[in-house]
Amino acid sequence: MNKKHLAFLSLFLFLQIPAWALNASKSSLGTTDTSKPVSKSSSVPSEKGPPKQPQKLPQNWQIPVQGKLTNPFGNGYWYYGIYRGGHTGIDIKAAAGAPVVSAASGKVVMIHDYQDRRYGRYIVIQHAPGFYALYGHMSGIHVKINQDLKMGQRIGDVGITGAAGYPHVHFEVMNQVPVRDGAWGYAYICSKQPVGQDLLHFNFLNLAAREMPAIRRQRVNGCSDIPLRSPLVYYNPEYFFGNYQFKPWLSEFQPENEEVARWRNPQRTVPKTRPSASAKSEP
Repeated sequence: MNKKHLAFLSLFLFLQIPAWALNASKSSLGTTDTSKPVSKSSSVPSEKGPPKQPQKLPQNWQIPVQGKLTNPFGNGYWYYGIYRGGHTGIDIKAAAGAPVVSAASGKVVMIHDYQDRRYGRYIVIQHAPGFYALYGHMSGIHVKINQDLKMGQRIGDVGITGAAGYPHVHFEVMNQVPVRDGAWGYAYICSKQPVGQDLLHFNFLNLAAREMPAIRRQRVNGCSDIPLRSPLVYYNPEYFFGNYQFKPWLSEFQPENEEVARWRNPQRTVPKTRPSASAKSEP
């Protein structure tokens, strides 16, 4: 990102941060430790042009795993020559095998108990009308379809399945059950960084929600929009947790040096050269 774009993005993010948040202590650019919760303000800002449903966000959910928040909602960064923008959830780093618990009471509505190229093993739980949470990259799943759950009940284990570079849980909240996992974790995956209005649209750090009728992906003929079968509203889970204070992120960043962490796993093969942009294109 050049200086002009960085200044433009910084100004935009500053305007998005509510007044109460500016008085809160700022988070570091690296990680937020979710094992040390603090008091949370009852005031929850919403994005400019809030989504139609639902309007009131829950504020008493439990963090699904104790660890460090390494990739926030709306974040964007470079990864092997591909720019990933608009992270649709949050990533929480924890020890492999650590318990993953239900963030709130609810019912299991989807189970994906096998490896794939994105979320690996994951489940979707309906926690309330209009609030569906996806728990991704798990190594084990301990629930059944249509099972009723209580807050804090163990549902799985932290893993490195799917497109995970280190043990963590990808946790995202949507307004409905996703079709083919919706945005696959990012609103934008292309060989060029978005600029201008696109940069503001696909990088949405600190917003409470983002309505998403389409995603943008790298194709042979360039970067183009792909309409979702069912438009989704993605919510920022950091606003949902009880005994937790949302601390505005100051800028986008590379989460946990993910490029290095991926190839330190002894079960993976270290590439001789950096993969080309075409080799890393997404569906």
